[in-house]
Amino acid sequence: MFNIIRSELYKTRHRKYPYILIGILSAFILFFVTVTAFQNRVNNANIGLGDVLLACVPLLSMGVYMTILIVDAVFSDEYKNQTMKNTVAFGISRTSLFFGKLIAELIVAVISLIVLLAVLILSTLILMGPGDQMVLQAALPIFFQRVVLCLPLFVGALCVANFLSFTIKSNGVCISVFFIMFTLGAQFCSWLAQLLGPVFLTIRSWLLMPQFDSIVKNTIVFGDVLGKCLIVGLGYAIVATVVGLALFQRREIK
Repeated sequence: MFNIIRSELYKTRHRKYPYILIGILSAFILFFVTVTAFQNRVNNANIGLGDVLLACVPLLSMGVYMTILIVDAVFSDEYKNQTMKNTVAFGISRTSLFFGKLIAELIVAVISLIVLLAVLILSTLILMGPGDQMVLQAALPIFFQRVVLCLPLFVGALCVANFLSFTIKSNGVCISVFFIMFTLGAQFCSWLAQLLGPVFLTIRSWLLMPQFDSIVKNTIVFGDVLGKCLIVGLGYAIVATVVGLALFQRREIK
C-alpha cells in the first residue's frame, strides 16, 4: 500500500495538471485580494485580513468542486491511457490500488488547501495588513472553525469523486456527473418535496451541500454543527468507498 501511495504521489508530482490547477486558483485569490486592496485605498477604508477572511466564509463551499479536480489530477486518464490495466496485470490488488489512489488524493488535497490558505493570508497581509485588531481577533476563530467544519464534507466529496473516477471511464463525463450531483441534488429534493411530500426535505437536510447553509451562519454553535458535518461527511465517504470498491472489484478493465 505504501509503495502505491508513493508511486501515485510521484506521478502526480511530475504532472503539469496539479501545478496549473493550483496556479489558476492562486491567481484568482491574488486577483480578489488585489482588487479589494485597490478599493480599500480608493475609499480610504481600513479593510484588512479579518474582513477578507469573513468575506471568504460563504465561498468555502467551492472547495467541494475542487475535490473532483484534485482527484482528476491524481487519476489522470488511467482508463484512457490503459495504465490501469497494466497496474492490475502487474499483480497489484484492486483494493490496494483503490485505497492507494484515495489516500494520495487526500494528501494532494490537504497540500493544496494549505497552499491556497497561505496565498490568501500572506497576500492579504502584504497588500492590506491585518486591519482592525478587534475585527481580526473575531474573524480568526470564525474562519478557521468554519474550515474545520468543512473538512469532513470535503473528505466526503473527495470520496465520491474517487468513486466516480473508478466507475466512469470518461474524465469529462465523470466531472459533469459530479457537478450535477452536488449542484442540483438539494434542489431536486426540494422539487420532490413540493410534489410528493415533506419527507424529501428531511432527506435534503442530510445531503452534503445544504450543510454549508449552516456553516456560514454567524450564530452557530461549533460543537452542534460539527457533529452533523462529521456524520454527513463520513456517511458520504463510507458509502462512496464501499460502493466504489465493490464495483471496481467486479469491472473488467480493458
